[in-house]
Amino acid sequence: MPTMSPRLASLVPGKAAQPVASNTAGIPRPVWFLGLTSLFTDAATEMIYPLLPVYLSRVLGASAVSLGIIEGVAEGVNSLLKVISGYWSDRVSRRRPIVIAGYALSSLARPFIAITRTWPQVLLIRALDRVGKGIRGAPRDVLLARFATPTTRGRIYGFHRAMDHTGAIVGPLVATVILFFAPERYRLLFALTAIPGLIAVALLFFVDEPPNLEPPPATNHGSRTACRPASSRCLACCWCLVSEIQRMRSCYCASRTRSADPPMFRSYGPRFTSSKRPSRRGVEDCPIASAANI
Repeated sequence: MPTMSPRLASLVPGKAAQPVASNTAGIPRPVWFLGLTSLFTDAATEMIYPLLPVYLSRVLGASAVSLGIIEGVAEGVNSLLKVISGYWSDRVSRRRPIVIAGYALSSLARPFIAITRTWPQVLLIRALDRVGKGIRGAPRDVLLARFATPTTRGRIYGFHRAMDHTGAIVGPLVATVILFFAPERYRLLFALTAIPGLIAVALLFFVDEPPNLEPPPATNHGSRTACRPASSRCLACCWCLVSEIQRMRSCYCASRTRSADPPMFRSYGPRFTSSKRPSRRGVEDCPIASAANI
């Protein structure tokens, strides 16, 4: 007897929705575009972030306290908007416009650091960048889940995170090359981040959002393969705390550095990336951890 396709089943009342994804080992085409978007966006971010302490101290003449205020406000806004964005994305029928808006806001705001004259201006731009990151995370993860099945969830989320971390390596390497041929041209480097940002936003228009599907049935938390919500939240909070402590340590060390020579700049990206690379093991058994942006 012929079976009904997932897309047709989603239009029939009473039919349980199934993720729009194939059971093959390949990565779906929209996931490739979402991964490339994360790659270009993270590359643009990492072209600026390691140099921000040097730019504040040497070009703008700001103190280390200003760097702490900037990063504290930016990450606080990011964390708050993640919660709001997750609540919002569960109540709208289309997530792609929210994802495009988040990436577009970050890509448009980021290059304006090149024309800043005081550290409060950097604070405003950095906060806008993190606002875009905060509102796009949860809807993007929902889009990824639409193309995943219980057997491919780990592969899809692992692929996306791998693309994101690849951008974290490519960004500092590209910035090192630019500074090698144009020493001390920090403003030029920051302005050039508009190019990968525009590419990232353009790629999102090739992502075909599936029709609005009904939420999957609740997970049986009593089974061995289910993930306990309380323990998952505790693990996510501990991981975020460790990541933020390392971020503050890196910012402090960079703010004490008098120069941004290529060896220091090249080693920053891979070290930071390797410390936050999540493991794929167990993702299929823990949907909450797979969707967490940690």
